[in-house]
Amino acid sequence: MQGSISAAYTWDVPYGKLLTRIQYIYRGPLQSRVYNNPLYDHTPAYNLWNFYASYKPDHMHWLFAVTCSNLSNFAGVNSRYTDPYGSGQTVEQYVPPRQIFGTVSYSF
Repeated sequence: MQGSISAAYTWDVPYGKLLTRIQYIYRGPLQSRVYNNPLYDHTPAYNLWNFYASYKPDHMHWLFAVTCSNLSNFAGVNSRYTDPYGSGQTVEQYVPPRQIFGTVSYSF
């Protein structure tokens, strides 16, 4: 089971508008293969929080934004793959660590 929910609000602030958004993502536990070997195939559940904010000045073409993904810096496994052709190699894809991005844009 997996799902996400987000809430956003636009604030009237001096000289412009401020948009804030928070997002919650849940991904439940899963088995990576049909064979269901508990040593290799169990991928645990995780919860993630993401945040976004942008400021758009009135009567200007500029936009300033900041995004933070994986706000709580959760170190989890996103997926797992075990080679089915006899080598027994298992590869894990991890949830990216906390990342913060800033953006300045100009529209014309």
